[in-house]
Amino acid sequence: MIKNKGFRSVTVIAIIIILMTMLLSISCGCDNEYRKATVSKNGVRFSFDYPVSYKDSENSLISYEQEPYDVILYHNKSDSPKELDDIIFDISIEDRDPFSPDAKTGMDNLINNYKEANIGNKFILLSRLPIKIAGVQGEQAIFDAMHPPESPIGSDLSEMREVYFDYDGKIINIGIAAHVEVVEKAKADFEHILKTFKFLD
Repeated sequence: MIKNKGFRSVTVIAIIIILMTMLLSISCGCDNEYRKATVSKNGVRFSFDYPVSYKDSENSLISYEQEPYDVILYHNKSDSPKELDDIIFDISIEDRDPFSPDAKTGMDNLINNYKEANIGNKFILLSRLPIKIAGVQGEQAIFDAMHPPESPIGSDLSEMREVYFDYDGKIINIGIAAHVEVVEKAKADFEHILKTFKFLD
């Protein structure tokens, strides 16, 4: 009788431990929600966490020290290759040149390009404010704009968030474009990526 009670006690404790472990893993969801990317592009090493629902475009997360110097991730809510992406995220490590000698000029050029491409009232600058990424001062612009028909996100009106800052002689551009119906998801994902973005010197 005593042996049976001892066995039952051990069994109950084991079940409780298993249940607690399952509950903790469900409530956390940390490993299932985000992936960490560590990348080297154009002489700059960096890392960031991104949602697992985003897919890598043409293995852009692989460290590669030749052009293109971009990381491109996309989100497709339907998981169908025939459907257009509803969110596109990118990081570009650009060399300075006479056309873009610094991050501020790079942002000016980007905004002007969208203004010229969006004739009429299709371009709306919502904000352009200072922001600090990984301890480096830069600026962020948020605007609505149309894309060209050949764009992977389609030619519908999109909200775009673009961050530009200077780092180690390079111009860093981090951006996201999203269809209007997924703007809140894109905003949350972008803020998480910016929050976890780090340079690996």
